[in-house]
Amino acid sequence: MIRHSAPTFGKDEGRAVARMLETGQIADPGSFERQLGRLLGRRTFAVQSGSAALHLALLSLGVRKGQRVALSTYTCAAVLNAVKYVGARPLFLDVGPDGNIQDIPDCVTIVPHMFGHPAPFGGPGMIEDFAMAIGSRK
Repeated sequence: MIRHSAPTFGKDEGRAVARMLETGQIADPGSFERQLGRLLGRRTFAVQSGSAALHLALLSLGVRKGQRVALSTYTCAAVLNAVKYVGARPLFLDVGPDGNIQDIPDCVTIVPHMFGHPAPFGGPGMIEDFAMAIGSRK
């Protein structure tokens, strides 16, 4: 198997896991939301997965059955699954020479920020998927 990424854990992460085990709680979503909100400078909400977050984002934008949702040809299956959960039709796009995805009228676009690097695009009608790049800056 060819691995494209691997997590790294240091002493700080080990201490955090030990604290979590001592509390008997697997997660503290309130603490995570507050810390992430401070990092990003906006209010945040925790859900159990990136798929759930994308699903809620699509619902919040009013995406309905049969509506087109554009997404990158290079992304994880969770992005496609979220589109399918709401009954929307995926429209697969590749990036242009400038690294941008073309804006498609009347189409929500999901933009994944991959491998810790923010994508060079974003804007109205776009859902930015920062699951792989939380805290990175454009």
